[in-house]
Order: sequence, then structure tokens, then C-alpha cells
Amino acid sequence: MDNISIIGKACCGCRACEQSCHKHAIVFKEDEEGFLQPHVDQEKCVNCGKCLKACPIHTVNVCHGEQKGYAAKTTSEVDLKECSSGGLFYEMAKYVFDQNGVVCGCEMDDSLMPHHVIATSLEEAKALRGSKYVQSSIGNIYTQIKEYLDKGVIVLFTGVPCQVAGLKNFLSTNYPNLFCVDIICHGVPSRKLYATYLKWLSDKYGKISGVEFRSKKRHQWSLTLNVTAKNSGRIQEHLKMASLDPYYYNFLEGNTYRESCYVCPYSQSNRPGDITIGDFWGIEKTHPELFDIRGVSCALVNTEKGQQLWNGIEPGLDSNEVGLGDIINYNGNLKQPSKRKPIRDIVYRNLNENGFEAIPYELPLKSRIIDSLKNYIPNVWRYKIKIMLKR
Repeated sequence: MDNISIIGKACCGCRACEQSCHKHAIVFKEDEEGFLQPHVDQEKCVNCGKCLKACPIHTVNVCHGEQKGYAAKTTSEVDLKECSSGGLFYEMAKYVFDQNGVVCGCEMDDSLMPHHVIATSLEEAKALRGSKYVQSSIGNIYTQIKEYLDKGVIVLFTGVPCQVAGLKNFLSTNYPNLFCVDIICHGVPSRKLYATYLKWLSDKYGKISGVEFRSKKRHQWSLTLNVTAKNSGRIQEHLKMASLDPYYYNFLEGNTYRESCYVCPYSQSNRPGDITIGDFWGIEKTHPELFDIRGVSCALVNTEKGQQLWNGIEPGLDSNEVGLGDIINYNGNLKQPSKRKPIRDIVYRNLNENGFEAIPYELPLKSRIIDSLKNYIPNVWRYKIKIMLKR
């Protein structure tokens, strides 16, 4: 049997195999945990092996060559406020649209579920900003991208590493008009878990109209959740630190990821994208002169095309070249996959048996009290207090 069935639970859910199958023998269905898995119609399958060539787990695709590291943020005060960290993605989108190109990334649909779409204007690309801590639905986006590329249109694709590698394997051609940007990824929870979380939020706050995992409204650059809800005719925002929310807490602890995330071949410094972007965690220690409470991104430029893209966006950035080690040392998933803990099984078992309320939430009481107090003290003040104490 020479088809995607041999991958089993190692599947990352990128759907490159499905779109590469000319016999339409592969469909994706949710498993008991809510992760999409491939199912092969053996009567249609001719065992051509194209699905395995497209699979980024079976056929690992990373760049090898000289890399450069950068600390950067957009010079636009407005855009910096609206983006998760330093606003690099939006600057890339501006550049590509200036070249009459299109941008593909993840947005939340009307039901607040994430999926990949192609934006044809900067206004549409606004919805692609921000972190969505759940697996995006790819649909047939790789096929759509190929149609644009074959017409000579410049395409910017952003996604987690396995999605980027899946696209490149699916295309099997090095298109000069394709720029791929991968995001430093911890792992992805299931859409089923996220959907039950939205229901839990709705029961708690009212009709949910927005979930922002990286809000800067109270704590600037931070891990702060902002849930917007309508209750009794009033629109209210509910802000809290990540540790005070069971979904967010378990995400950061690595308790909810897809099985493949714990053995991810892309959790290394060699990456599939032309550029890799993420938060520049630890910059206040490695380069305190570059720290900005409003957000700073890190970037690994991995290819010549990546350097071309970086040169195009650099006029709109406040950027500094830094050592690769300064970035890698504070981003654990540039060294190894997230660790799988025994609690991971309990989360999904409890979810299936008793709903979202039953998933473990093991933040110690002392930490919960301290973080509850911190939640109402903006980061900028805590940062100033730390500086004063050091002096």
C-alpha cells in the first residue's frame, strides 16, 4: 500500500495529499479528538505515491543555506498596535500588494473558526493579522495558489511550518513568484476543542463576537486574551492573562496539541519558509536597547528569495541584524518539538466524556492569585517597577 494511509497519527492535517490526488481518492474527516485525518478510498487509489511526495511528514522539506537573524518592528504606530508582536506580516503584505500580488493567510470566519483565505487587498489582509491558537482549515487553498502562480501573480503564503512545506511539496516547482513565510509554532489544538471552548465562553459571557489571543489593549506586547461579547444588548470586552483561561493555559503548557506536533520535524532552526517570523522573546535580556513594550518580532531569513522580500519591506521597519543564537535560545520550538505530557490524553478524554468544563486546569492556587492581581496591573507599570527595583 503506497499511499497516505501509512502516515497514521503522524499526519499534520495540512491536506496537501488530498489536493495532490488526481483520482480524488482522499478525503479528510475529524477523528474522535476533532483533528482532521486522511481517509483513502482504496478502490479509487492507484498507489501512484503522489500523496506521499506531497506529505510534509513523509517528505520533509526545509531550506539549507546561510541564514540571517533580525530583530524588527514596523515603523507604523497604528499597525504595531494592531499586530501580535512587531507587525512583520503586515509589512510583507503591503510590499506584495504593491507588486500587484495576493496574500494567503489565516482568518477567523463568521463562526470564529480559523481557515486559510487569499486576500486581494490590504484591507482584506487585516483579518489575517494576529495569532489564532487552533488549527486552520486549509481547504483547497494550495490549488488556488497554484492557479495564481501559473498566471505569473506574486503570492505571499503564511502558515505554520507543515503547511508551508505541504504547499511546496504540492507545487513541486520552485516558483520565483512565490514567497513562503512560516511561523514559529508550538503546536495546534483541535477544532473540536476550540468549538467547545467558544460554547463555554458564550455560556459565560453572552454571544461571542471576537476572540483575540494576543491583545495589546491592557498589557501591550503580552499573552493576553480579549473576548468580545454581547450581553443584555451591551458589547463588553473581557481581558485576562493567558494563565487565567483554561484553553489558553493548556495551549501554552502543550497539553492540547495534535499528535504529530510532539514529533514535528520542523521544530528546528532549518525551516521550510523563505522567512521565519515569531515573537522575539528574551530580547530584553539579549538586546535590551532594542526592547519595546509594544512588541518586537524576530525573523530568520532563510533563502535568497527571503532576502529579496526582506529588502523590500525593510524601509518600513525598525530592524537590526542579530545573532541567530539570540533568537533560537528563547524560542524552544526552533530547537525541538513541544514535550508531550501524560495530561494530554486526559484533556481529550474528559472533553469527549463531559465537555469543556471537565478538561484539567492545573494552575496552582498561589499562581492563580498572583496572576489575578497582575491581570489588573498593566505590563508597562510592572516593567517600570522592575527597572526601579534593579536600580
